[in-house]
Amino acid sequence: MKHTLKIIVLLFSILSVSSALTAFSYNLLNLHNNARAVFGVPKLQWSNTLQATSQIWANTLAKTNNFVHSKRVYTGENLAYGTVGVFTPTRLFNLWMAEKKYFILGRKFPSVSTTGSYKAVGHYTQIIWRTTQQVGCAMASNSKRTYLVCQYKNPGNIIGSYVY
Repeated sequence: MKHTLKIIVLLFSILSVSSALTAFSYNLLNLHNNARAVFGVPKLQWSNTLQATSQIWANTLAKTNNFVHSKRVYTGENLAYGTVGVFTPTRLFNLWMAEKKYFILGRKFPSVSTTGSYKAVGHYTQIIWRTTQQVGCAMASNSKRTYLVCQYKNPGNIIGSYVY
């Protein structure tokens, strides 16, 4: 109960911060929207709520030194990590963008990768997924790694659907 109360207080304190985008959120939103513009899909809006839940998960990953997806329902999620002090948010985002080279245009998910596995392009397809409307991202570090978590509403990578 005490742990739940701390999470609720943290969420409300993060959400009560000014709605103006920070340099971090502005940068990540622009990176996403630039990738989406290539395909003419609608721009994403920044979500303070998704940023807050991403921050909680990034903190958890840094604390546990683990690399697993959260169990959030109804959101998509991209994770990346790199050596602390070396990987900037842009560099971590670009790890997802590097998947573009394996992406096949015009096919339904999951048959969208030249490798035969959607996992080779899953981060990239989430970024450009047409019906996704919001994104929120956060970072956290420990002594070894920096973690980037981005969560998406509506989620992408829906089996049997076109990416855009």
